[in-house]
Amino acid sequence: MEELSDEQMLTNLNIFDLEEFPEKMIVLGGGAIGTEMAQAFSRLGTKITIIQMGDHLLPVGDKDAGNVLQDMFEKEGIAVYNNVKIEKIEVSDALIHAYTDKGVFEGNKILVAAGRKPVLKPLKLENAGIKYSKKGISVDRNLRTNVKHIYAVGDCNGLALLSHAAMHQGMLALMNAINPTPFKLKRNKYYVPWSVFTKPEVAQVGMKELEAREKGLRIEVFKRDFISYGRTVADGHPEGFIKIITTKRGKILGVTIVGESASEIIHEWILAIQKGLSMFDIMMMQHSFPTIAMINKMIAEDWMMAKMKNPWIHRIAKLFI
Repeated sequence: MEELSDEQMLTNLNIFDLEEFPEKMIVLGGGAIGTEMAQAFSRLGTKITIIQMGDHLLPVGDKDAGNVLQDMFEKEGIAVYNNVKIEKIEVSDALIHAYTDKGVFEGNKILVAAGRKPVLKPLKLENAGIKYSKKGISVDRNLRTNVKHIYAVGDCNGLALLSHAAMHQGMLALMNAINPTPFKLKRNKYYVPWSVFTKPEVAQVGMKELEAREKGLRIEVFKRDFISYGRTVADGHPEGFIKIITTKRGKILGVTIVGESASEIIHEWILAIQKGLSMFDIMMMQHSFPTIAMINKMIAEDWMMAKMKNPWIHRIAKLFI
């Protein structure tokens, strides 16, 4: 048996250096990088097998969204194996063999997309007395380290390993650093969304359904399929849904969208959650028709129609008839 070479093991850093597409590739991990690269290479002709530890694709996201994505992948010929325990990886005759509890998988290349972590040792933070852990540099709500004139933003603090989060943190840190008053901008007041640029796209902000239920919150869940809207059907993208997690009074706690332009229409919900707006506010906002974003208003109307079924609403209405 041979050892796995640097050329055979790919990451998000060296995968774009390939000069030809592998015939077969194993993708280790079902997160954003794993799914995006898997679908891209599959459409370029590579036979893809995804193996991952989570029980659904995009394990940090909504299970229903992961299932929709898996259905699409399997229709495109991408093999997906969840809940996989890897026992060993060996190389024989230039082929990579991944031995797992679900069988042996082969590939010419293996993409390791099982997560990232900050590399802090080269910074020699101890010389400056800055506290840190394996998760990242410790910061407060203002993004300051324990050394108050030093801020840490982006992946190095381990809060959100996303480019847009790093850019936003940088803006907050700069504004806080030049602000001479004690009134600083708190990072936790700004929600961090994430999007996955597969087909269909997936976008998420706030709480997921399972997360809210595990916390014992009294929630209501509203879901509308993309196939219910003429625009997405006419465009040839009927797959997917929008799911909203709310309180009984319609306060928006979380949103998951899987479908065409999910990464675009999520932004309305980010602002709504950040500003404490309700489903009523979304419903009363005029949306240009027939944009894909109209589905945001449509699900808010679903929420209102559900409220109209309340017997107390009927009693009050009779007073005015």
